[in-house]
Amino acid sequence: MAHLKDNSSLLPHNSLDGSTASHTALCSSSLFPLWNWPDISIHTGRVAYVKTYIQEVPWQRLQENGIPHIHSFICVPEGIRFCEAEQCKNGPLVVFAGIKDLKLMKTTQSGFEGFHKSECTTLPERNDRILCGELFCKWSYGECKDFDFDCVWNKVRECVIEAFAGPPDCGVYSPSYQKTVNSIQMLILSRVSQVSSFLL
Repeated sequence: MAHLKDNSSLLPHNSLDGSTASHTALCSSSLFPLWNWPDISIHTGRVAYVKTYIQEVPWQRLQENGIPHIHSFICVPEGIRFCEAEQCKNGPLVVFAGIKDLKLMKTTQSGFEGFHKSECTTLPERNDRILCGELFCKWSYGECKDFDFDCVWNKVRECVIEAFAGPPDCGVYSPSYQKTVNSIQMLILSRVSQVSSFLL
């Protein structure tokens, strides 16, 4: 490690924050920060890697008797949207997106039967139970192109809910939480071509 004589080679945090924020503002509807290396390294050539994380807070304007409030909002999360972007100098831009804190529940049509048993197994089989979970989903876009990120995010969320809940008039049976997770993953990968990998 080289000896640091003074601060002339140091890049303050707000220079990086400002660069990221200025590019994020250009595409805020998609939540994806974009940057280029000349902007970030204009002050110094020492930046070798950049990573940023952005999270959307789902605020909804308060209403009283159908009249929207002039300045007050309430947070009504139905899954928090987030994104990550990272890039090495002279390397490709890698973009991830996701949903967290998505709370879903089935009050019926969920069971757990036919699982492997041993002398230590005490869990009884069930063919009807409540299934409730808080989901964290994260996916990557592979080679980042000019995607409609809003559209892709909404499609992924729709797939998660469809695979978990099934049709509104009859639902869908879940033989296990693991099978439901697998069904969510397979549905997303089959319907959303922009997603190259998926973690749930």
